Amino acid sequence: MQENYTFNIDINNMKIKCSIIKKNIKNIYIGIKDKSVYIRAPKRVTNKQILEFVDSKKNWIYKNIQKDSRREDKKINLRSRNYIYILGNKIDVNYICVDNNKIKVDLDSNRCNIFIPACLKNSDNLYDIAEKKLNDAIKEFSRNYIDNAMSKYINATGLIPKQVNIRKYKGIWGNCSSKGIININQNVVFFDEEVIEYVCLHEIAHLKYMNHQKQFWNFIFKYMPDYDTQREKLKN
Repeated sequence: MQENYTFNIDINNMKIKCSIIKKNIKNIYIGIKDKSVYIRAPKRVTNKQILEFVDSKKNWIYKNIQKDSRREDKKINLRSRNYIYILGNKIDVNYICVDNNKIKVDLDSNRCNIFIPACLKNSDNLYDIAEKKLNDAIKEFSRNYIDNAMSKYINATGLIPKQVNIRKYKGIWGNCSSKGIININQNVVFFDEEVIEYVCLHEIAHLKYMNHQKQFWNFIFKYMPDYDTQREKLKN
């Protein structure tokens, strides 16, 4: 019996690649990555059973492929697209050739201009260098919005973090350590200000409640009754 193989499925006129890996495990696991489906299954499970399992998960697969696509669209990838999101708005990235020898980024809520030295115009490393400079600019741009949101809810709740760090993270929008140090992902600035405020309030709430039990969510609701709406924006 073939243990590792791939096949395609069609859902709503969308062709989706499925990769199957059979291992010494007890249950079937399914996940989405790069708009493809990955399934880990016990060796005892037949290929027919796997196909039936995939068929039963078609709605889930389609929904999560769409989510994955939206998440990818939010990421910065200057090699494949010439736009970014700032405060929930899609903004074109404009390249402007200049005579000096430094890359400069002019970033605001409604514009993103990257000034490119003429000597780098045809360089293979152009997009990598531009992305690094753009990420630096996003960090500085996000600081004002994150600082304002943190101040708002520090004053409202009376909870004061020991330290607040802003940087780029993978897989998290923020976290709070048991030592009272809060970390916020600079990329929250891709979303509107209400989402930025939710992320900051969420981490401030962890200064009082380190878990996600009912008291934690009640605390957030007290200061942001529509937090569910902002939370969904992050998920979607």
